Amino acid sequence: MCCSNGVKLDIALRDQILAHADLVQRAMGPDQDHDPSGWFEETEEVDSDFPSGRCVGTQVRPTGCVFLDGARRCVLQTVTMAEARPGFNLKPFFCSAFPVTVSGGALWIDELCLEAPGGEQREEDDRAPEHGAS
Repeated sequence: MCCSNGVKLDIALRDQILAHADLVQRAMGPDQDHDPSGWFEETEEVDSDFPSGRCVGTQVRPTGCVFLDGARRCVLQTVTMAEARPGFNLKPFFCSAFPVTVSGGALWIDELCLEAPGGEQREEDDRAPEHGAS
């Protein structure tokens, strides 16, 4: 399911989200973590599939990505739509593209979408690498 495991995003987008923390906080529900220091994983990863070559993951709570509100709507998308400014987009690429993901420069379908009818999983070798929103 989309958003249940968070998402990897470029560090430049993380910095943009943090720069607009006030907008994000206003869009969050009362039960969400309003402290920006708890929104992202601490460790950055080197990854050539991101524009800067580095990425970081969003924190995950028992209900899913830290940016999901109580109605399971993405507050980053809510803020992006409310601002309605050309070029302003806080929603991570892999959230918008889900279930399509990119790994090693190749397009894949997210492995969580590869369940066969009846809940059977495809063989491990046929699965796309983990990367995007899931």
